[in-house]
Amino acid sequence: MPPAFDLTLHIGAHKTATSHFQRSLRLNRALLADFGTDIYVPKDLRNRTEGIWDLVDLDGNREEARNTFTGLLKDGNHLFLSEENLLRQAHPLNGAMPGVLYPYATEWVRKLSFILPETRLTLAISIRDYARFYRSLYAQRLLAGHVMSFEGFLRQACYPNGSWLEMLTRLVSLRIVKEIVLWRFEDYGALRGAILQYLFPRCDGSKFVWSDRRLNQTLSQRAMAELTESLTKDELRQDTQDNRKMHAQDMRKLYPVGDMHSVWDPWSAQEREASTQRYARDVSQIAQLAKVTYLTP
Repeated sequence: MPPAFDLTLHIGAHKTATSHFQRSLRLNRALLADFGTDIYVPKDLRNRTEGIWDLVDLDGNREEARNTFTGLLKDGNHLFLSEENLLRQAHPLNGAMPGVLYPYATEWVRKLSFILPETRLTLAISIRDYARFYRSLYAQRLLAGHVMSFEGFLRQACYPNGSWLEMLTRLVSLRIVKEIVLWRFEDYGALRGAILQYLFPRCDGSKFVWSDRRLNQTLSQRAMAELTESLTKDELRQDTQDNRKMHAQDMRKLYPVGDMHSVWDPWSAQEREASTQRYARDVSQIAQLAKVTYLTP
């Protein structure tokens, strides 16, 4: 590996079409390699270990960690890792640092700067309207087998204190970060071609094949009602997390979002409007941050 190379970390965020983008990257691995980029997505990293930071020990020997990155870079001088868990949890289950969105987002970047001090690091991230983001995070916790009311989840997260602006401000302050490429989840469908061309300017976009799989589905109103009722029963509450996870996923399959069942939405019209306005204000300020490139349709 040369002393300086280009490293791009696509870090999510969670619930912002990250899985669809990752599936598309995997489909086009050979194409991107032809243009000097080595792609790694969660299926590549998690099949080998539990995650990227189990593969690369940033707290261990720096030379060994540097050599691990050397092994990932094969066909060019641009390494692209897409892994939303690089951000850790949006709000840790242990309640640490309440009110801070992705409180550990900068921890690994700081450590990376000691391992690869000459690397040109770009972060790519998508963000989402707060109300819809927290709604999806809560549904995902239920689908993972956790038991918690929506109100309890919001209290633990100290909603609405979590802020994309605060999180991005922390990331841009890090010296190793050369650029943050940002887009809104709401623009992803119209913008994905432009995202591709910006992140991979040498790639022939006409040959890139996008995944035709649907985005990961959340819970419908009916599925949430059935799940909430079943979780009031001690038998399921006291069951294993794996069994609760299977039950929640069964409810999602039995009552899928579509013509028959609308998306579960716990917010009032007033709450949704307040979220929309706060999101718009924050995006406007984020777009003005140093190092941030904000992509729009």
